[in-house]
Amino acid sequence: MISIRLTQEIFEFVSGTGAACRILDTDGAQFIDCHFNQNGRDSRLVILPCGIDSQTPQAALLDLRSRMNVSEKLSSETGCRPVTISEDRWNSQQELYKTRLAVHLGQQESLFARNCSCRKISKIEADDFMQKYHTYGQAKCRHRYGLFDNTGDLVAAGTFSNARKWIKGGKTILSYEWIRYAAADGLRISGGMGKVLKTFIRDISPDDIMTYSDSEWSEGDSYRRLGFVMEGEKEPVLFRVDPKTWKRSPVRDIEDVHSDGYLYYMNCGSRKFRLKLTDYSELPE
Repeated sequence: MISIRLTQEIFEFVSGTGAACRILDTDGAQFIDCHFNQNGRDSRLVILPCGIDSQTPQAALLDLRSRMNVSEKLSSETGCRPVTISEDRWNSQQELYKTRLAVHLGQQESLFARNCSCRKISKIEADDFMQKYHTYGQAKCRHRYGLFDNTGDLVAAGTFSNARKWIKGGKTILSYEWIRYAAADGLRISGGMGKVLKTFIRDISPDDIMTYSDSEWSEGDSYRRLGFVMEGEKEPVLFRVDPKTWKRSPVRDIEDVHSDGYLYYMNCGSRKFRLKLTDYSELPE
């Protein structure tokens, strides 16, 4: 799990933002402890760099277990849930991850959603924006919304699925997935997610909305603040990583794994959240 080069590169970047940082060790793993001032408050960010050297899925699973034990210990000791940065993501999307870290460290321009307008955007606009600003890039979706500042620039975007329908008590239930949300580089848009969500609800009138939070970066607090309730956890995903390009792809079939020069990495999974807008719990089946 340890990669001295990865840890040092991340440390040099976060130190350059003005945060007071130290590289520390715990249970054979290195982490970066950052202290900084945000809006007049002393804040803290713990970063857990994760090198990738597992040559089998079994080794990747052992690495995940070790990483999660370290993460839980750091959470308990520091009161701050660490963010995990894997070697493949840092090497293939370094500028995007630097931007995310800078925002977490309070190094961002703030913008209020009340000063922005929200409206539907095209597939091309949404895809281009997500490819540029979201760590997972674009994804198939049905509904796309953008936030625009007072100069008309697209500064954030959110995308939603088509409806999943079922009948309960003679009523058709419409459930949607919130697939992506991203803001432009270096921007923290206060109320941005809420404004996109409210516009979608106003236009579409869903019965409920579900979404996922990446467990390597957060515990889903931004969704909780919007009224979402955690329903469960999604299992970790095994990825095949090309050590030449650092591109990853999910392993769909464990039988497809063989000695081919690839490395393997298993993420921490995700948390599932749901916002119920219609109380259909009492309706008969």
